[in-house]
Amino acid sequence: MRRSLATLLLMLTAMPARAFDQPVFVDSLVPQKIPVHSFRNLSRQDFDYEHSDSLTGLALRIVEELSQLEGPCRTNLLMKEEEPGSPWLMWRGFARIQAADTPWYAGGLSCADVLCRYSDTESPVEPLLHDRVALVGIGPQRTCVYLLPPEPATIGDHGSAAVASAGANPGKGYVVIQVLRVVDSEHPCYDGGDHVSYDERYFMVLRGDSLVQSFKLVPRHEWYSHDDADGDLDTKRTASLSVSATLIRMAYQVEETQHSTDVPDKTRTRITQRGVIELAYDERSGRFRRRR
Repeated sequence: MRRSLATLLLMLTAMPARAFDQPVFVDSLVPQKIPVHSFRNLSRQDFDYEHSDSLTGLALRIVEELSQLEGPCRTNLLMKEEEPGSPWLMWRGFARIQAADTPWYAGGLSCADVLCRYSDTESPVEPLLHDRVALVGIGPQRTCVYLLPPEPATIGDHGSAAVASAGANPGKGYVVIQVLRVVDSEHPCYDGGDHVSYDERYFMVLRGDSLVQSFKLVPRHEWYSHDDADGDLDTKRTASLSVSATLIRMAYQVEETQHSTDVPDKTRTRITQRGVIELAYDERSGRFRRRR
């Protein structure tokens, strides 16, 4: 345990703090796609959306099928039996969406662990999550798992990433899924002078058993940078977001606050950026296109 935990701490503390570089909008995302052939012959009653336990049963089978993803999840660790609290794959389901004759399940597939979170009491310890957005489609012609971001989740990820919610906006012949993923640089294993936190809104357009389009908006991004010489700096992006099946609009601004090292509580605040991103659904292409 000591050897692998020391390796983990060295790896994490050596990572530089990320600056305020998270993009506002990322188009044409390509998710990691994993066909799951063993689900094709399951009877339809196994996916009865009137029963909430059907999601739990499906989730357990998904994790079993995707066990190969534990490899990158467990980077620089000993065997699982020798490493109490070491990472494992965990599915957390949030929504079931029907697109034509295909049921879709939206959730988070997490590289979870309880390293550095041991408790002196018998109370359960909350795991640290490294979620990716996971979409599972059980179609008549194909059954696939789609994961975003496409890079594997690993214990080496900076801080935590957790899927927080999922919802759907049905359109005419298609469905728009929106999933919120919250990323935070804080980690129970170490402290850092800088802090980064942001919300990622993933949008996926479904048509039957096909994932037609994926893109991302980042409405909230907060970066705190500690500096003894020049003073601490707070940079925050805030936004108002409206979503429908035909139009997605986000108006945002970036506010920068410089703290003084000479005069306590003296700050200088200014708006450094304002903008609007608007995407409209195009019936001819079956995709959202940016119009401003």
